Amino acid sequence: AHGFLTLSLIPYLTGAVDPNAPRYDGLMAAINYGCNKIRFPNPVHVGSRLRARVTLQSAEEVKGNAIHVVNLVTMDVEGQPKPGCVAETIARMFF
Repeated sequence: AHGFLTLSLIPYLTGAVDPNAPRYDGLMAAINYGCNKIRFPNPVHVGSRLRARVTLQSAEEVKGNAIHVVNLVTMDVEGQPKPGCVAETIARMFF
């Protein structure tokens, strides 16, 4: 599974820390706003175990009680020296 299939796992893996606890108090909606940059440095073989690491790049307030958030997401592949995917994702969070 390489490329966009690996990319499609980002929402699931980044939201799987504690699915029963809200990520942010007062959050009404969060939407995928896109990506700035995506790279696939290493293939992800069938049966591989993945881990997503998220680093906040920026967060800025925008009109309409929203926050524009940019995260750097690194998809590590167990036992591999290079990640399967590195993506700069963008989300809009409405409060």
